[in-house]
Amino acid sequence: MVDYKADYKDRTAKGANVAETKCVEFLDSHENFHWYKFGFDETDRNIPSEFFFKIPETLRNAPDYVCIKNKAFFLECKGYKDYLKIKEDDLKGYMFWNRMMDLFFFAYDCINHKHHVLSFDKLSDKIPESEIDTYPDNHKIYYKVRL
Repeated sequence: MVDYKADYKDRTAKGANVAETKCVEFLDSHENFHWYKFGFDETDRNIPSEFFFKIPETLRNAPDYVCIKNKAFFLECKGYKDYLKIKEDDLKGYMFWNRMMDLFFFAYDCINHKHHVLSFDKLSDKIPESEIDTYPDNHKIYYKVRL
């Protein structure tokens, strides 16, 4: 699994996002269930960063998928090692999308090779008890969410 330390080209290479691959396998394993790619795909005709940052942040933070079973919902895919990193800046976008339609997270543990699915509300409940840290490259704040 690549992380923020890898250069942009490596982070956006096809197959680099292990969590995304596992998420699609998970989605495909459910019968009578439909899913559609929704947000920006970093590996399929990605937008160069100098243009991407001109898009409003709420749209840049669009969930990865729209899923439909009994009702429609959004799904955001995240990979992690040890703990899930949730950027403080992204929380506002997640709140926006969750007001529109329920938002869930598929979180793939790349060390233990297992996944968790949780609602935005459950994730939000974990934020106050999570340790806070910052990325050394851009000094953005993130929460270390233990699942």
